[in-house]
Amino acid sequence: MREGRMQRKVVHLDADAFFASVEQASDTRLRGKPVAVGGEKRGVIAAASYEARRFGIRAAMPTLQARKLCPHLILLPGDYEKYERFSRWMFSYAYDFTPDVEITSIDEGYFDLTGVRCDAPEVARRIHRAIGQSLKISVSEGMGPNKLISQIASKLHKPAAFQSVEAGYEEAFLHPLANHWLPGIGPKTSARLCAAGLARIGQLAGTRTDLLHLLLGRMAPQIRAFAAGEDDRPIVPVSAPAKSYGKQKTFSKDQTDEDLMVATLKQMADTLMVRVRGDGKSIRTLSVKVRYNDMEEDQCSESLDEPTDLENEVYDHVSRMLRKAWRRRVSLRLVALKFSNVHACAYRDELLLDRAAERRVEQARLVRVMDSLRRRCGHHVVMRGHDWILRDQSGEGKASMSSRSPGGNGGACHKYRSSGHGVDVPSTPGKGGAVRGQTSSGRSMKWVAKRQRYDSGYPVCLNVKSHYSFLNSVLSVKQVVDLAVQQGHSAVALMDEGNLHGSVAFHQYATQRGIQPLIGAQIRVGRTPLLLYVQTQQGYQNLCQILSTRAEKPAPMLESPLCEKPTHRVSRYRSNWTLKQLQSLPTDGLLAVGGDPSIEPLFSRRFYLGVDPFTGSQSSRWQDIPLPKVVVPAIHYATPEDRWKLQVVQSIRTRTLLKQAHPDKSPLSQAWFPTSGSWDRVWETCAPWMPYQQEIVERCRDFRMPLGSPHFPEYHPPDGATPREFLYRLVMRGLKERYPSAKRQRVMQQVEEELETIREVGYEAYFLMVWDLLQACRREGISWITRGSAADSLVCYCLRISDVCPKRFELYFRRFLNRDRMALNKLPDIDVDFPHDRKDDVVRLVFQKYGQKHAAVVGGFSTYHSRGAMGDVAKVLGVSEQQIRRLTKRFPYARARDMRTFLLSQKECRDLPLNEEPYASALTMAESLDGAPRYAKMHPCGLVLSGRPIHDLTPTFLSEKGYPTTHLDMDAVEAMGLVKMDILAQGGLSVMRDVSRMLAQRGVTIEIDPGRGCRVLNDDDVPGNGSLKLPENPWEDSRVWDMISAGGARAVHHIESPAMVNLCRMCQVRDIDGLVAIVSVIRPGAANEQKKLRFTRRYQKLEPTVYPHPSLESCLRSTFGLVVYEEHILQICESFAGLSPGRSDVLRRALNKGKEETIEAIRCEFFEQARGLGRSHESIRDVWTLVRGFNGYAFCKAHSTAYGVEAYQSAWLKCYFPMEFMAAVLTHGKGFYHPLVYVLECDRMGIDLLPPSIQAPGPGYQAVHESEEGPSKTGGIRVPISAIKGLSQQTLDRLMEQWDRSNFVSLSDFYHRVWPQEYELELLMRVGALDGFGLSRTAQFWQMKQLSHAFSGHSINGQGWLLPPQDKHRLPSVPLEEPPLLQRLDWEQELIGFPVSAHPLDRYPEIAWETYCPVNRLGDYIGKEVTTCGLVIEQRLHHQVTGEPMKFLTLADRSGLVETELFATTYRSYGLATVRYPVLEVTARVEPFENNRGFSLRVLRAGKPRAKKAMASVS
Repeated sequence: MREGRMQRKVVHLDADAFFASVEQASDTRLRGKPVAVGGEKRGVIAAASYEARRFGIRAAMPTLQARKLCPHLILLPGDYEKYERFSRWMFSYAYDFTPDVEITSIDEGYFDLTGVRCDAPEVARRIHRAIGQSLKISVSEGMGPNKLISQIASKLHKPAAFQSVEAGYEEAFLHPLANHWLPGIGPKTSARLCAAGLARIGQLAGTRTDLLHLLLGRMAPQIRAFAAGEDDRPIVPVSAPAKSYGKQKTFSKDQTDEDLMVATLKQMADTLMVRVRGDGKSIRTLSVKVRYNDMEEDQCSESLDEPTDLENEVYDHVSRMLRKAWRRRVSLRLVALKFSNVHACAYRDELLLDRAAERRVEQARLVRVMDSLRRRCGHHVVMRGHDWILRDQSGEGKASMSSRSPGGNGGACHKYRSSGHGVDVPSTPGKGGAVRGQTSSGRSMKWVAKRQRYDSGYPVCLNVKSHYSFLNSVLSVKQVVDLAVQQGHSAVALMDEGNLHGSVAFHQYATQRGIQPLIGAQIRVGRTPLLLYVQTQQGYQNLCQILSTRAEKPAPMLESPLCEKPTHRVSRYRSNWTLKQLQSLPTDGLLAVGGDPSIEPLFSRRFYLGVDPFTGSQSSRWQDIPLPKVVVPAIHYATPEDRWKLQVVQSIRTRTLLKQAHPDKSPLSQAWFPTSGSWDRVWETCAPWMPYQQEIVERCRDFRMPLGSPHFPEYHPPDGATPREFLYRLVMRGLKERYPSAKRQRVMQQVEEELETIREVGYEAYFLMVWDLLQACRREGISWITRGSAADSLVCYCLRISDVCPKRFELYFRRFLNRDRMALNKLPDIDVDFPHDRKDDVVRLVFQKYGQKHAAVVGGFSTYHSRGAMGDVAKVLGVSEQQIRRLTKRFPYARARDMRTFLLSQKECRDLPLNEEPYASALTMAESLDGAPRYAKMHPCGLVLSGRPIHDLTPTFLSEKGYPTTHLDMDAVEAMGLVKMDILAQGGLSVMRDVSRMLAQRGVTIEIDPGRGCRVLNDDDVPGNGSLKLPENPWEDSRVWDMISAGGARAVHHIESPAMVNLCRMCQVRDIDGLVAIVSVIRPGAANEQKKLRFTRRYQKLEPTVYPHPSLESCLRSTFGLVVYEEHILQICESFAGLSPGRSDVLRRALNKGKEETIEAIRCEFFEQARGLGRSHESIRDVWTLVRGFNGYAFCKAHSTAYGVEAYQSAWLKCYFPMEFMAAVLTHGKGFYHPLVYVLECDRMGIDLLPPSIQAPGPGYQAVHESEEGPSKTGGIRVPISAIKGLSQQTLDRLMEQWDRSNFVSLSDFYHRVWPQEYELELLMRVGALDGFGLSRTAQFWQMKQLSHAFSGHSINGQGWLLPPQDKHRLPSVPLEEPPLLQRLDWEQELIGFPVSAHPLDRYPEIAWETYCPVNRLGDYIGKEVTTCGLVIEQRLHHQVTGEPMKFLTLADRSGLVETELFATTYRSYGLATVRYPVLEVTARVEPFENNRGFSLRVLRAGKPRAKKAMASVS
């Protein structure tokens, strides 16, 4: 009665930065200094003092990052016993005044002062002061009429705060606060409430519960009560009877060992059951909780059939529950066990009716004895099995390189003894494994006889797997051969699983090393492996046919109970053949080795039983089977020390943790390459079977891979002529069309020479195939450009394969056609670029023409580089996806083996925890995966054709797109004589096509022709551009050159990179030949800084042109005496030294690939022949130095010309039709930059972006002019609905289908026609796609929630409600708060990738932009230091000549973009700031270009930008 009449006075006590405060209280030297607890073992901060928080340090932050933020941070290990003591002392002050104290955690709790005689607020303040004065720690207190009010009051103004809220003032206190202050409202729920206009607690309180139920579900009544300040939760003193029993274990290192986790839970069960029995209780419900290393949690609960107080009755349950709770392939930080559903007395079966009940009574008696012993003598006096596991593990599992075996591999265990040669072999009982008598030398008594047998045929490895077995071997093809040669083997067999990916490279390298290669593959018949060896050419064709049958059914992705959803296919060849399938396939010419004698009839006299002596596989079962037996141990790695590498890749393949069991993880304890000592040991048990190895080798000796000249498909001209005659007629007809009679004779000699070269090698069919394909493309409306050396050829030009005139641009045709190269079966490459969105249509045309029997896509591989290797290995070690992304997003796109060196040199990686486990081990493991193939895939652009059936030369598999794809890669198919065609794709052609289409919709017709330039065909003036007349010279439009030379080429394909834009400005390029040269000058082979500088000076006539020798003037005139193009190497060698075109081309390729032996050989020829032409020694030396210095990749001139011409055409479109051009660029997204850069470019040109709208859904970005938007609206570029992340393809398809029929008249109409998911409606609302209906964002939100609630569960084609539910459009009665601009911009950034409603910099209103020099005024401060600030939109790492790293940054403010440079010294000091701050302040020197037409910004300092004073004070 008294409590009912009195108002409650509940106090919430919350210690401030408790762990750090305790440390500062214990040591006066720490007070006032930045202190953090934790980090030593965990690698993360557990708690940080408020002094440390001022530096940005927070809990769960990596230690290295915290040290970078605060170099003088004091880091202390956690002393949890001390923290518990301080906690007890802290709450003891509350016990002095009231017994009603509820301790909710170590650093916070409640106490009730309702019944105290003194003034309650004064008592609370006394407790506050006493804790501060006595314990020297800071606490915050909140007092109110209930728990809710007091808790919020204590946390609102931390630290050291005290706030009291009197009864009756709950609403005044709560209602102005943001909704996230209420218990149960996390970040996601808060965002949803804000979208509904319920940003404040008061708005929640004023909203009806049924409406809140749409947002909060069953939480709605409780949240609404909290919002009204109502909370009747009682204070629960710690002395209350336990409603559950729980225990948890936090590990000092993250754990991946499942056995260790089970043992830990069982030991917890032991401890908890002692307490249960001590209280005279029993329990019925068990819960297992796991916490991952990223702090996410999962749990599993089960109820027993009957209550129990015996631990042995829950052991099996906790083991099973752990596997259910451990849902993610992530290491564990914590495991917890909880017993609940507590019964008031111990459960006992009083009637012992069966043996089980009797055993239960015996178990109860036993545990009571154990409890007594442990109380008197300690826990370890009686040890269960799991106690021994924990003791052996010292309570910790390790996932590091020192671990040489998985924790469990699901395979059989074998006993081994050392062979004395670094290899363990199985100990086999009986006569096979007994140790015989030995001679005095230690040799077996029969050693001499065995050595005599070796002399007649040394053992060979007939079952070696390479890394083309995809994550089931760590040997490369080269390593396989080298190991065999090293061990003195005469032959070696490559037997990868289900494929011939490495067969050509293996055959070539083994032949080169003088060892016999055996070609074959392993398949599975049922569950039994079967090795198939190629004996004859027919056998090779049959093996290709067998392996290709599996292409119809790619393997299912491997899964395991603890693995996450698969993200990529690890292998396509793991599905099995059935015996019936194999019986239907040809097997002639194949030898078979297997474990199933029933297969023998399929291989008459060609079948052997396989024995693996290291595993003892089948050896005892086959003693009496009258079939030849052969020793075929499976080899997966080189030496015993490499076993860990195999464990890693097998764990990646099975998507399991390193120590996690999986059926597909075989033990492979003896799977390394055998040494001579190993074979000696094998001989003791397998002597009768060893000769059959040599028999197989001999039977396969005559087979050779069918390498050779190209197998062209037959081409039948439509008029019945021969291919030679038809090609000649086509070329002559094209010659007449391309050149007037006056010019025709000047090019006829080259045309005849090219045709003669083609005739000599019989390549007419190749040119006709390409011509025929392009004719089909023209009929389909597919445009193209021919790039690469094919544009050198007049034959290609006359066939209209290429549209660049070789004579106009002085192209050198011998780069494309020379007899020496073609005599080596090297096809001239005709590389054709198609619009990227029509590439699949081109591939379809090829397959329609030739069929799958004679055409296939070239195979390739996804190989490991730095990011992928580190990511996959980290998953094996239990690191979460989020942590992996945070770690690897700063990794360079580099070789995995270079990671460590690269990361150490990258300053922005200094705060990564690479020296801590498990990252240190992951880094070492990842380096070993460098270049290893992960899985097979289709080559991005290669197709092969063949006159012979494809399966005569290579097996195929089905790619993800459904195309038959060769097992052989690009180099291998060429060696096999398959005719390769490159179907390349680029976005620039798609952009030009779409601009033409958008203009056609406006009634504007344009022509883009490489020979005649760009022009508008309409007679009328183009709106906004005036009359566009074609200049006399197609490449002399001054407006276009003004834009390019002023640095306005951003978004123009091929010349938009920062380096290209700057080079165009530095050169002030004004002609097409200069642009063509610039396209190649920028390439790595020609782009050292001195050469670029000389080119820009000579182009502008600021420096005289100098030629290395007078004989080179003709070939170097267009590049002002500089070696820029690949052809220059050939022309220099021919003109100066008289080398043949073939040898010159060999030198060019050797320079590109760094083949020093070839380069040295040709150097001798170069010097000798140059001397024969009378060249002086000094000139020979100087010219060779020039040639030798050209040792990197560069474009040939034909390639640069094709791209230069295309770049000019794109620039013309941007200059005259900028809105359509930028819309097309954003649609295709194939440019150099992130879309945000193009958004900023639109802003620079005054083009607005319009938000997505379901009334104009796309499919691409659309240019909308003012007249189309209406008189009161401005035009711009409309973002398509497809740009919104998270919308399903089905919803997009239905939306487009319904919109094509008619516009949507209301949100309800849209919903009932498209039927989007509720979350998709919310996505559309957030980006403004529903604004066209005239509703506010909050009104849209409520209407869509009501629609989803009313019609959820109704099918798309169903009728829905006969009578729609009432009040579908009802809104809360309280004023709703519309999402502010900053919230809308954040939503757009998240869902589209860039802001649409305002400038991207509006997302950073706290920055004092007005205090910095704008980008567009930097040119006013030439030679001076200036401080500017911008959004980092692009960053590129580079290495100076010294090898030191430097960085280029692109910064943007409202006035424009600027390129900056951080040279090595600056980068060392400020590199980390470039990745820490999205908006960066830089102090830099403005350094002018030599022509004063631009400048570069050399950064001296970089850091955090200044904040506005008002905002800084608020924060």
